[in-house]
Amino acid sequence: MHVENALLRGELADVMIPPFNVFMSDCNGERCASLNLAAGFSTSGKFDILQINDWNNNNRWCRAYYDSVNDPWLETDIDLSPGGTYESLNDQFATWNTVLGRFIAKYSLK
Repeated sequence: MHVENALLRGELADVMIPPFNVFMSDCNGERCASLNLAAGFSTSGKFDILQINDWNNNNRWCRAYYDSVNDPWLETDIDLSPGGTYESLNDQFATWNTVLGRFIAKYSLK
């Protein structure tokens, strides 16, 4: 099975956030050394560059950017190599959950 750059849709149980994308990369067989989590929001291009700059200047763990139609995305990378643990992965998903929730609330995204 080849899973390089595979895409999954993720949801966190009991959490009021939208589904997000999970990209797997640096894969060897069925094992992948890194994950990229990404969530995008349709704003009809009304998201301001000052909001992106404000977010990126004041938040350490997840970065924000625009897509080709000026809608905001939030993403983070998770390194699983050389020996990621379930506890570490759980902590990374908890951080993603918290930061994504703050991003949605701060900018009133849906």
